[in-house]
Amino acid sequence: MLILRAEGEEDQHAETLELVRPTTGDRTVVARGTRVRNPSIAKDGAIAYESDAVSFRDLFVVRQGQGEIRLTNDPEGNYEPSFAPDGRAIVFTSSRDFDAEIYVMAADGKPPRRLTAG
Repeated sequence: MLILRAEGEEDQHAETLELVRPTTGDRTVVARGTRVRNPSIAKDGAIAYESDAVSFRDLFVVRQGQGEIRLTNDPEGNYEPSFAPDGRAIVFTSSRDFDAEIYVMAADGKPPRRLTAG
C-alpha cells in the first residue's frame, strides 16, 4: 500500500511518499519533496511518481535494489504516471509541447512517444 503524507505550515510544506506493508506495518520512505504526487505501482513492485525535487515536475521510478531513477527531464512538466498492466511501459501527461498531451515510454526511461495531438 502507498501512502502520501503532507506536513508543514504555509511555506514549509513537505510531502512524503511511503510504502507500507500491511502485514507487518513496516514503512519505507520512497520519496520526499514539496510536491510528490500521483504514485503508480507495478506488479513487480516498482513505483513511479511525479516530483518537483529537481525541476518543475518530472517523473521518477523506484525499484527495489536500484534506488530512484529520473525518467524525464523537461522544463514544462510531466504528470500522472501510470504503469501498463505488464509493467513494461508508463503512460503519462506532459506539457512538453506547450499543450497537455498523453505520452508513453518504456519503464526504463527510454525516450517517450506522443500518443495524442489535440
